[in-house]
Amino acid sequence: MTKIKNYAGRGDLGRSAFISVGLLLAGVAFTSNLNAGALQHFDVLVADSQATVYRVDPRTGERTIVAQGGKLERPYDLAQKRDGTIVVSDTATLRIVQLNPSTQEQTVLAEGGELGVPFGIDVDQHNRIYVANSSAIVRVNPETRQVETIAKGGLLQVPLDVAAAPDGSLYVADALAGIVRVDPATQEQTLITKGDLLHQSIGIALDGNRSAYVADAGGQCIVSVDLKNGSQKLVSMAGLLTTPVGIAVGPGGTLLVSDPDTFDLDGGIMTISPDGTQIPITRGFGDLVNARGIAIVPALKAR
Repeated sequence: MTKIKNYAGRGDLGRSAFISVGLLLAGVAFTSNLNAGALQHFDVLVADSQATVYRVDPRTGERTIVAQGGKLERPYDLAQKRDGTIVVSDTATLRIVQLNPSTQEQTVLAEGGELGVPFGIDVDQHNRIYVANSSAIVRVNPETRQVETIAKGGLLQVPLDVAAAPDGSLYVADALAGIVRVDPATQEQTLITKGDLLHQSIGIALDGNRSAYVADAGGQCIVSVDLKNGSQKLVSMAGLLTTPVGIAVGPGGTLLVSDPDTFDLDGGIMTISPDGTQIPITRGFGDLVNARGIAIVPALKAR
């Protein structure tokens, strides 16, 4: 049975977000200050489809709007580049938007055409941006803003998220095909696993080159996958999980999961400990009830 520790109330932050490093979240409301300033280690970044990107400071519980409106209309996912800027996929404007959290500047890096409808996004160690657009995996060069298709067809059917591994490989969560590895140099595709616990893989986060964690909306569960042999292990199922979308790996193996339909459709974010215990962290309120992609600074993927 899934264990739930119920620390959160409507619009409040729960405690023990990252138990393994002893950080506490206190109940602090949103600030409307758009000057989010420099991001700190372990800040949680959230893409809400109501035209907003916000951050949560796990040391104080303060939630600050990083960007709202402007070039953002329906953010889906986000990732942090090595220079501290944030790249966001937007499924309404069909854009990849770069955000500077210190200056609030928004820059369009890619738009329309081969980019398609951008869903999951990640950045590799060379700042190359990879996007899953439900039919292909594309790469965006942030300097030249060139968009090129890396993988399409083959094993891929409905790719919705992508994660870049330290060794350069890409791992794709495909709603129909399961988990697929893509070599961006050769475009070779390899099936890692499908079926069994996986029904509709929506989000993926990596723990180095060894394992992946998958947010499966169809099975209302989080599944770990051994990237070497493809074996699956159930981490947590149902409980607060309704339609898990974004997932990120935090310190000590704690997972952060976003679910836009949890908490009676208010949506929110929870942590899941290695033993599967679910801890509510924040519940949607007002207009911000559609948390999608999440990331943990420094650049531990969401999605």
